[in-house]
Amino acid sequence: MSAAIVYSTALLASYAALAFPFGDSSPKLDSRDAAFAPIVIPPLEGGVQWGVPLDGGPLRVLFIAPRFALRDAAELAHRLEMRAEVVPLWDATHLGRPDAYPRKIPGTSHDEVVHDLLDKLDRKLDAIVAANFDFSVLPPEVFQVLADRVRGGTGLVLAHHRHTLPDSLKAFLDEFAPDESGAIVTTGLGAERTAEWTSGLGFVQCGRIGQGRVVEIDYQGEWPLAHCLIPALANPLLAEQEDFDTYLSLAARAVRWAGGRDVPVAIAGVSAKPAPGPEEIQIPPGLEEMVDANLPTGATILHPFQLQLAAPADKTYVVRAGVRQRGRNQPPITITPKRDALRKGSQTHDFVVVAGAGEYWLDIWLLDGDKVAEWYSEVVTIDSWPSIADLALSKSFVLPQDSIGITFTMPARQRPCLAMARATDPLGRIVAERHQPIPPETALVQLGLGFADLIGDMVKVEVFVSDRDAVVMSEWDARNCAYAYKHLPVRGPNPTDRFDVVADVSGGVEFNARANIRSLAAQGFGAVSFPATEESLRVMTSLGLRVVPQITSYLPYHSPPAEVRAPCINNPEFIASEQTYLKGMAQLVRDYPTAAVSLGEGNCLSAAREDLCRCTHCLAGFAEYLNKTYAGLDALNRAWGTSHESFAAAAPATAQQARDNKRYAPWIDFRLFMDASFARTHVSARGAVRMADMRSRTGLVARAADELYSGYDWSALASQLDMLATPAGLRAIEIARASRPASGIGGIQLPADLSPETLRWLPWYALLHRAHSIWWPDVTASTAAVPAMAAVDPFGDVAPFAPEFFGESTALQGGLARLWLKSAPSKADIAIYTSRTSAWLNEVDNQFGVSSAETEGAFASALSALGYAYDFVPAHRVEKAGFAGYRVLILPMARALSDAEVAAIRSFAAAGGCVIADIAPGAFNEHGVPRESPPLADTFGIRYANASRAAPPANALAELKIDGHKVSGDFADVRADEGVEPAGAQTGGLANTTPVWLLRSEQPLSLLINHSVNAPALDRARGMLDEVLRSAGATRTVEFESRRGRVFQGERFAAAYGNAALVALLANRDTTDELQKVKLKFDRSAHVYDLRAGMKVLRPAKVEAELVRGGAALYSALPYEIVSCTLTAPPSVQAGARAPLHIALDTGKATPGDHLVRIDVFAVTTETLVPLPHYGQEIVCEKGEGDAYVPFALNDPATRYRIVARDLLTGVSGEALVNLTVGRLH
Repeated sequence: MSAAIVYSTALLASYAALAFPFGDSSPKLDSRDAAFAPIVIPPLEGGVQWGVPLDGGPLRVLFIAPRFALRDAAELAHRLEMRAEVVPLWDATHLGRPDAYPRKIPGTSHDEVVHDLLDKLDRKLDAIVAANFDFSVLPPEVFQVLADRVRGGTGLVLAHHRHTLPDSLKAFLDEFAPDESGAIVTTGLGAERTAEWTSGLGFVQCGRIGQGRVVEIDYQGEWPLAHCLIPALANPLLAEQEDFDTYLSLAARAVRWAGGRDVPVAIAGVSAKPAPGPEEIQIPPGLEEMVDANLPTGATILHPFQLQLAAPADKTYVVRAGVRQRGRNQPPITITPKRDALRKGSQTHDFVVVAGAGEYWLDIWLLDGDKVAEWYSEVVTIDSWPSIADLALSKSFVLPQDSIGITFTMPARQRPCLAMARATDPLGRIVAERHQPIPPETALVQLGLGFADLIGDMVKVEVFVSDRDAVVMSEWDARNCAYAYKHLPVRGPNPTDRFDVVADVSGGVEFNARANIRSLAAQGFGAVSFPATEESLRVMTSLGLRVVPQITSYLPYHSPPAEVRAPCINNPEFIASEQTYLKGMAQLVRDYPTAAVSLGEGNCLSAAREDLCRCTHCLAGFAEYLNKTYAGLDALNRAWGTSHESFAAAAPATAQQARDNKRYAPWIDFRLFMDASFARTHVSARGAVRMADMRSRTGLVARAADELYSGYDWSALASQLDMLATPAGLRAIEIARASRPASGIGGIQLPADLSPETLRWLPWYALLHRAHSIWWPDVTASTAAVPAMAAVDPFGDVAPFAPEFFGESTALQGGLARLWLKSAPSKADIAIYTSRTSAWLNEVDNQFGVSSAETEGAFASALSALGYAYDFVPAHRVEKAGFAGYRVLILPMARALSDAEVAAIRSFAAAGGCVIADIAPGAFNEHGVPRESPPLADTFGIRYANASRAAPPANALAELKIDGHKVSGDFADVRADEGVEPAGAQTGGLANTTPVWLLRSEQPLSLLINHSVNAPALDRARGMLDEVLRSAGATRTVEFESRRGRVFQGERFAAAYGNAALVALLANRDTTDELQKVKLKFDRSAHVYDLRAGMKVLRPAKVEAELVRGGAALYSALPYEIVSCTLTAPPSVQAGARAPLHIALDTGKATPGDHLVRIDVFAVTTETLVPLPHYGQEIVCEKGEGDAYVPFALNDPATRYRIVARDLLTGVSGEALVNLTVGRLH
């Protein structure tokens, strides 16, 4: 045994003790970490198999690379026969899992990775591949083992290794001695045709270190994020599958040579041979075109070549040859004439290639029996007729019902030929096809292509030209004629009633990243958000998910001096340059079918609690703001207590200055100005985008952060933008819902808590609160970052990640989500007033110990728990419409109110509305200037004996008597307003000597709680609050009985669709009991349906729902029964045509209302039903009837299809069978 083996064995034992101190080497893997399961190289499909099966048998290869770049190992193992082992590193700069990662994942700690590495280095290996990581992460003793293995004869392939060069690696590579036999590695690749290697292969060096062969592939440029063996893509728009195959051919040749497999005979090159027929010199002058016109049809696709070997063949070989053309994405037609083998002793061999005009990779294999002895690629140009040049399309995008003009040029000849144009969508469906004969002497070809019922977001328009004198092109000719292609976005409808899970990814233009993103659709994602570039837009749109391009960002990237934001959003130069930039980006994204356009993720005014921004630009803007806000300089000076001679002299105070001198206006005014600046920045950006495209939905994705200092005035942002995704907190999501326009869409961010209960609850929580999307951050991992929410494993497969979440979200996307989003929510009786000015006042004057956000959230949670619907109402809505339509108005910490707001509250109370407040509302005006006395004392039946002021924290016990009912609550450490005295109101209790829970029982009813309120306080006061709301006329959305009188721990929702009443229940994710049972109360005459089960409830008066933690239930109640659903479809339809459908719901004698019907399509095979989700759709059936169609593609299999129509309000379904017949529309 060698010293190196002894050394590594001892190390292995020591690291085993560290990695598995308790002897358990296989602890259970959390489902959230399924992407980190032990790696087994999976079998892959597609691509060119360069060395399979390999002469000499499989190579034994160990791959050491970042975990999420190891798909390259699988791709290489598919192309070169090997027995592959892998050691997955955490990422390019960490050997094992960093301490900051939120969970411990078995097998990923530093010591476990070292143990794995030493164990596999101790095995029999032909070659080691170490790629795309910083070698400094290897412990010195581990690197020494690796180096000794190489010196002892094991091959080594290094790639992306010189970005960092630690001393150990540098010293090791200093031993490198060039080896001329390694020239075979870079021979026969066709490198010049690739998108990245047009300058040659000088970055590859082959040599020896000790007895081991070493290949250095020193790629230039950035580290790839999803690869370890191929270059980062500098030209991704040119990167097609054919390029990927060529890049992996280099890796395969490097591993083969490093592993000691010498080629028995090398291919020196190939050369074209003259085609059959008279040579050019033999044709009489003036008769060239006549000779050409009389060539036999098809002669122009057979092209003879000659293979040259570097030396006479050592044995007889079979020669296999084929061609690849960029973008064609089809297996090459290979010719393997075994009867015409390359004989032993021969040095040349003639063969024929089948291809049309164009530039190709010509691939050649020498086979010893069925084993690959050598392969070789060379770029060849086949100069034949007809050819295609200058392909152009008449439009930059198309609509689902549209047509385009296609033009290209070709050499004119005295013979006819045939052109075909074809369009294919990202699902591989051929959606349009046109065959057009081309008469002789045609140089400019024009043809049209019509589209109908496109459902994909991109089509690939391909043009084929064959020398056939025919009217229809065969598939054989299409595979072997001149070819060109272009991609064309499809701008389809962008409904506001879709429910999507949005994957936030950093990019996706690399080959492996594209595979990862394609797999997200199978997981249940519906859209993908990414930084917008020309490359990313084209690539992402072709991958089958809806796109949300991020066109800018308003994150503060640094604050050079204190209190200055960079970039400054009030800097005129920044504003002008940003508008110019946005106009360019708007033009870029205009042609693409965006679900929305993101102005950034995590945009904020300040990333911390910084009092920004006090640069000269902001101060100048602030002066203008003051001039517009105040009725003259005197009004400003009165409010501020100053004597400024101009608005420009009015410098804002700091928070501390405002606290010290009790003058809050100079600080609050400035904070409101900065809030307005932040909102204006986004609204201005939206305007720039909509100037280019009025259909665009533009907004931002907010991250969880300090709401005040981040600039997140949810109401202002939601009301002025088309799209806003907020953190998942109840208050934020409800303010955004109540504020956004009807055409707007909302979303929520994934919360930090991802327990199974939360994952089950989250899709329903988002939907029932009428959010249209859930944003899943950093869903794919890379060599640079491994996020906690990675849902795709290293090989691009969908990991069984968060099954609770995707089980629910997928069920909702089957129609229930659209039903809910199309329904009308129950009318809210309660308004919660949200005041940004009060929020800033309570920040700077926090004497009551709670923030506005905390108190508003507490009321929202309490109302949700009690089953009341409510709307958040902001100041700008009050100024326009007051509080009309509500029965109850809640004023949480609304200490700063304008005179207009006070008047609106008085008008509401005078009209009979019930007003509830915690602390004296309106003690300050809209600038934070204190009033002599809070203005609404008479509304609450109180008076102020002293100024409004917080008393020290105290406990309180309160009891109210309302309509003969007594309700009580006890409270701990509340801060009461000691200036309050009753003046007609009933006193519910005392906090020390201060009255609390003051109820004015005569109409209009009012309640002043008169102490600070947070979630725990309102939890204890729910009975009291409930009784006040009931007495005020507020009604619950849903009435039910809890089992054994227990309080239901969850939310309830009500809505209406057509004549149906919809009722939803959502259990809290942290309930006391694992299972809750409640009895819903429906009218005995109603027909009630359990929509999750899709069946009718037999006893509507006693509907018992069972809900696990985070579980949901959804019911509908109709005044009539759906007896049946009849789906009418033709018995057969031709491929490429519509299958028209008619849906009719039978209600007996009753007149049906509007219904929403889900259509699902299945291909019937001999073994099973294959679902075709791309044909799924929801159809509005007015008065129980509706029409739809299935837009079958030209290449959909000719078989039987089962089409199911399911009424989403009842679950009643009908079905029809349609035979699809073969046929092409030309």
